[in-house]
Amino acid sequence: MGSDATAFETQPLTTKDAHRNKQQHDHEHDLSLVLGTWDTWALILIAFAAITICYADRSNISTAIIPMSQDHNWSNGTQV
Repeated sequence: MGSDATAFETQPLTTKDAHRNKQQHDHEHDLSLVLGTWDTWALILIAFAAITICYADRSNISTAIIPMSQDHNWSNGTQV
């Protein structure tokens, strides 16, 4: 019975093992900071799409105001 009890005992980590585990954990943490998560990239993609749509609308409205003002008989004051 004594040999069975000692078979499941865990050995304490050596300083070298602890240092290796810390380096591995730090490396994984650094990699996640560089690459980010899928949520982060999805947020960036949605923000980029929203800004692109806003600028496209801004450009289209400024281009479309001239024919719209002629169709609806708007004055230059109404356009601004």
